[in-house]
Amino acid sequence: MSRKRTQLSRCCSLLIGAALALAAFDWAAAQSNQPTPNFDFGRGDDALELAVADARADQDGVWVQLSPKSGNDFGAFTQKHMDEVIDILVDGQVLYSPIVRSPILGGRMQLVRHIEFERAWTMALRLKTGNAKLVVRLNRLAPH
Repeated sequence: MSRKRTQLSRCCSLLIGAALALAAFDWAAAQSNQPTPNFDFGRGDDALELAVADARADQDGVWVQLSPKSGNDFGAFTQKHMDEVIDILVDGQVLYSPIVRSPILGGRMQLVRHIEFERAWTMALRLKTGNAKLVVRLNRLAPH
């Protein structure tokens, strides 16, 4: 029995090491890419940094649960910017730019779809541990 536990322990250690290496690799790759410029349009209410309470990855992408305060702030932000284009950024890179059709209440949202599971898992881990910055901002460059 102890031999099986030792093998299981080694296997878990390898998986944890691989996960940490993948997270470090993804972070390094993100740092080497040119981030999307963060335009300052002169209004502080046009951008909002969000605190993530939980993040999960599955076959559908990355799901985020915001902290209660960030969930309320995001709901107010989306209410204010109905029928406008917003950018959703992680670490300064735009993931996508949806048009807000209705307020997003409750603080739960899907960040990305159609992404390789390893990348989704790494992004969720970085968001959940506070090692990635999640920002929404009004996209003033998009046609309305």
